[in-house]
Amino acid sequence: MVGTTRPAGRGRGGSGDGFEVMVRGTGHGRRLGAQGRGAIAAGLARGDSLASIARFLGVAVSTVSREVAAGGGRQAYDPQARHAQARAARARPKARVLDSNDQLRALVVQGLRQRWSPQQISRRLAADRACSMVCVSPL
Repeated sequence: MVGTTRPAGRGRGGSGDGFEVMVRGTGHGRRLGAQGRGAIAAGLARGDSLASIARFLGVAVSTVSREVAAGGGRQAYDPQARHAQARAARARPKARVLDSNDQLRALVVQGLRQRWSPQQISRRLAADRACSMVCVSPL
């Protein structure tokens, strides 16, 4: 791979060539897809530098470096196992604040019964310091 050029668009997600390296994430932009991880494994097998693999994929070197480190390093990197590991890490259930804090839930319900908007409730809770971290979106 070093010293070669790639055609424009090759290896980048959304290029229309059926080679989806990056997939659109929810909330955090793009994430490596299974094919991107396969391209990393192929580059490692050829002995390519992390920088040349990153250039080919169109991502930052740090992205490839973190991916390889999380997958066990250059010698142990398994793209299928790493993809399954990454999917499992993203799919963790998160407890909702209103489910775990009865006092906060009561204050939010009271505001909703008064026909306040979520933004008004959030600002009121912040002003009253009823909750140290109040976010509008879960309401």
